Order: sequence, then C-alpha cells, then structure tokens
Amino acid sequence: QLEPLEKPEKEYKKSLSKNQGIYSEDWFDQFEACNVIRRVCKHHQSIILQTGNSLQSLVGTLSKHADSLRSAVSRIALMTFADMFQTLKRVMEPCLVSIVKTLIKRASDTNHFIAEEADKCLAIMVQNCQESKVLQVLQMQNMNSRSNL
Repeated sequence: QLEPLEKPEKEYKKSLSKNQGIYSEDWFDQFEACNVIRRVCKHHQSIILQTGNSLQSLVGTLSKHADSLRSAVSRIALMTFADMFQTLKRVMEPCLVSIVKTLIKRASDTNHFIAEEADKCLAIMVQNCQESKVLQVLQMQNMNSRSNL
C-alpha cells in the first residue's frame, strides 16, 4: 500500500539526496527512495511538477536502477516509472526516449518478474502518453537497434 507521506516535501528531497536517496550507492537506500517517489507521485504530484527541471535527472537515475543486476532495485525502478506515467501522464513525454530503451531491454529479460513489470510499464506508458509521441520514440528505437546490428 502506498500511503500519503506525512512530510512529503521533506521526504521527497531526502529521497533525492546523494547520501541516503536514489543517488546513493546502497541498494536499500535506492529501494526506499523509489518507494518515496512512488508515494509522492500517487498522493503529492504537485511536488514533482514544481521541480520539473530535475525530472530528467531523476528519470536518468531510475533508468540506471531499472537496468540494475539486483532484481529488487530493477523491479522497484520499473514500478516507479509505471506510477510516474500513471499520475504525471504527458509530463513524462520529454523523457520517453531515455525510458523506452530501458523498458524494451527489460521486457525481454530472462527474469520473468522483471520482464512482466517492464511490460506493465510499457502498457501504462502507451495509455497515458500521446500516441504519436510514443510511436515516434518506438520507431526511433527500432531504427537505432537495427543500425547496431
């Protein structure tokens, strides 16, 4: 259950800190920070919308976590993306290019739980973002993957 936070601004800032948040090297800190971000998305979206310029940085870090070899960190990062798409909707569109590559890679993962979570996230992304933007990014990703062959 993702309950509202008592002090959402304070906890969100803490989740973005270098020492004990999403940018920490400790996987437990990363996991907990993702849960805080999920709770902020669900109950206190205005905090993320107010700090829109840090959204790209947050998405970049979450993409790295989604690509983590530690399945718990990878899965919670994918769940965080899904929650962000579900609540922030089109605000996430400028970040699609950096997210889609990770989601497609993880959707083909041998770990069933990771692949399933990536599939869910892709479906939520398609439901909540402009179809033309999603299609454009998917086509661009397809062209990039073909050129890498």
